Amino acid sequence: MVRTERLKVRWVGLLVAYGALGCPAEFTPTLGGSTSEGSTSGPIGGSSTSAQSTTTGDAATESSSTADTDADSSSSTSSRTTGALDTSSSESGSSPTCGNGIVDPTLEECDGDDLGGLTCSAIGFALGIVTCTSECAFDFSDCSTCGDGPINGPELCDGGDLAGEDCEALGYFGGVLACNETCTGFDETGCTNCGNGMVDAGEDCEPEDIPLQCSDLPEFEAGVLGCDRDCTFDTTNCSGGGG
Repeated sequence: MVRTERLKVRWVGLLVAYGALGCPAEFTPTLGGSTSEGSTSGPIGGSSTSAQSTTTGDAATESSSTADTDADSSSSTSSRTTGALDTSSSESGSSPTCGNGIVDPTLEECDGDDLGGLTCSAIGFALGIVTCTSECAFDFSDCSTCGDGPINGPELCDGGDLAGEDCEALGYFGGVLACNETCTGFDETGCTNCGNGMVDAGEDCEPEDIPLQCSDLPEFEAGVLGCDRDCTFDTTNCSGGGG
């Protein structure tokens, strides 16, 4: 009686287990150790251990296969990630020794003040200083052709080449226009409005407009005050007081 009850409990447990594993519907376990015709599984008592072992083995195989697949996927992902990082590093092009003040000829054009003797004039420029960037590459932005005579690039003038401009074109009465030292603009200090008949700022007088006399000046007492061509007083004819 007790044995029969135990067999029933095992039978119910196996039914639940096989149902969970998805066994065919026609499977019918028996208590006596035989199977019905057409059944696809063995009897309870003899084959349960084998079935469980087979099932366990299949599960272990599936688990191992899944683990291998995950490992391969992880390895592939790691490989792809490493490759991306390597490519990024390669694209940056920065030298690991850049900044140590010594040129690595295989990776750097220059390093700090070490320019290898390169100058702006050596590569065809008239003025300027070659520098080195933080990436250890040459920087020619300070090099200029200013001073070589003809106007080049962004230059407004160069030496005596004033692009047709003069003091009168810039609104002065006269004078001599020049080009500044960087060829980026004009030097107007030689331009003047002297001679336009009006005493302008910076002028003492105009040839036809002399507002003072010699006696108006503290160092003279008499005489005839004149006006030079640069619109400054001419005191040649003034006298007295050490003039």
